[in-house]
Amino acid sequence: MGYMTDKFKGIYELRVPLDEEFLCFNKDEKGKYLEDDIYISCGLGKITHYGYNTMTAFIVDESEERVNRTQVFNRIVKEYKDIITDVLEGDGEGCFNFNVNDIEIIAKAMKARTKGKNSSPFAKKYLPSEEYEIPKKDDKLMKSVTARFIKNNKMYLITQAYREFAEEKGIDITQLSHKMRLKHKEVFHKLGYWEELVSFINNKEE
Repeated sequence: MGYMTDKFKGIYELRVPLDEEFLCFNKDEKGKYLEDDIYISCGLGKITHYGYNTMTAFIVDESEERVNRTQVFNRIVKEYKDIITDVLEGDGEGCFNFNVNDIEIIAKAMKARTKGKNSSPFAKKYLPSEEYEIPKKDDKLMKSVTARFIKNNKMYLITQAYREFAEEKGIDITQLSHKMRLKHKEVFHKLGYWEELVSFINNKEE
């Protein structure tokens, strides 16, 4: 585990930035999630690991608290001046460093979230999604051909069929799913492949 996960999972809600183009979690060349950018999610911004025993808190304009960022930043810096170092303020955000031993104090001041403290920063619930409703008649048609897999406890074959169908069509279903913020089957439906997909699954052997 990385520093942030090891230190703070179970205490604060940890999050990670998404890939800006595909709206998914960043991975390295081996396909492993990047843990270097994990941060503590706060009402006023975020707290990151700077290095060794040093943490960095960022107060941003677009925080959900809808406060005057400059006023809040100046208040916190003044109130905790004895434990804060390296204060910087620029357009849209302000930041400062502090020792990890003072995390409880700064986390409280930053309104650190705890609701998702037991969740992985890479949990699917943190990925953006769009509302897309597959028509009932189409959904019913799909259920009629997947019922046998479900009955025989072979649901993995449905997922496998999605992947094989996407490869046949030359579609990177994972990237499209992230970019369109839809589930795999919703992507196929929106692209007009529904009847072909149903037929493909119906012809798949168990």
